[in-house]
Amino acid sequence: MNELLTTVPVFNGDITRFAEFRRLFDRAVHNLDNVPDEIKYEKLLSKLSPETRSSFVASVQDGSNYHQLYDALCAENTAKYRLARSAFAKRSQIPKLSGQSVQELDRFVNEARLWANMMSDLPTENLAEFLLFEALFHRLSPDLREKFNRDEMESADGIPSHNQLLAFVEKELKIARMLPADSSTSRGSRSISSSRTPLAKPRSPSPYKSAGCVSNFSFARPAPNKITCHYCHQNHCLFKCQAFRALSVQERNRLVDVFRACRNCFSPLHSTAVCPSDRRCHCQEKHHPWLHINAVQPVNEPEPSAFKPQMGSTGCSYVPCMRSPPPPPRFITRHPMADSGPEAMSPEADDTPASEPWHLSS
Repeated sequence: MNELLTTVPVFNGDITRFAEFRRLFDRAVHNLDNVPDEIKYEKLLSKLSPETRSSFVASVQDGSNYHQLYDALCAENTAKYRLARSAFAKRSQIPKLSGQSVQELDRFVNEARLWANMMSDLPTENLAEFLLFEALFHRLSPDLREKFNRDEMESADGIPSHNQLLAFVEKELKIARMLPADSSTSRGSRSISSSRTPLAKPRSPSPYKSAGCVSNFSFARPAPNKITCHYCHQNHCLFKCQAFRALSVQERNRLVDVFRACRNCFSPLHSTAVCPSDRRCHCQEKHHPWLHINAVQPVNEPEPSAFKPQMGSTGCSYVPCMRSPPPPPRFITRHPMADSGPEAMSPEADDTPASEPWHLSS
């Protein structure tokens, strides 16, 4: 065992060299059935660098859990995604040629072949797909790269494709379009919640300004010259956006929460609790009329007891009654008499308009 152990290199945490380390260590130590676990544990520690040893044996002080330790070491250094990305990063070790000396050319050829063989040995059936992914992944911001590894690569046993990366970026684009324009530009370096600094006690708006200008009122910084709608990104405020108004009430409520805008005046510069506008919804609640959800109230039928006779202050009983509308005016149509003669049939016989009522005379 000791003779074979000398052929095992010290593993320093380089995942691209773990396969060779595992093959030699299994042959020299791990696959020997007559060797106790305590001895295997000591030999394994002797072949690990101090940094790698401290990260894996912090909770193991003896050889009783040797198999658990070795299995954890193998699982950590055989994940396909980590292996592929580490192998691609080895490209930086290929020297950049600045001349044509024998030493420079020889080193370039050796490092380039080593890297090409390492990429060819990756556990993937489509190496070109991974190379496309890596070329695009390198162009993302550090925050987006970290978010992709956290949200999209739950299992490190698979190698992603460039289509998976583009789908992730398109999803981030949809979220960015729904956010206010002033905050979506800085999402890569800070979150929306952290980009808002606590505001001091708001000042009252000028009494000479109309209430329609309240949404542009700023407490921390002056309003920009160009106003951009958060929904359609046109040059108007959100409360003037007809496309936003055409949405359903539920959708408008949801988008206002997404925009982190004031629910009373739609301004993104303050919250609803400190809104300086005096305008309210017709229900007197502190929200915009476009966010009002009409609740259908059932019509209660009057109880029969409401029509019972009640006693007035004079002791007389009275019954509440509904006020009836006044009767329509009465019109008397004049008919010619049989003995009135032909003059009664002529229109010129009477100058009274037909629309005026007739009155009986004594």
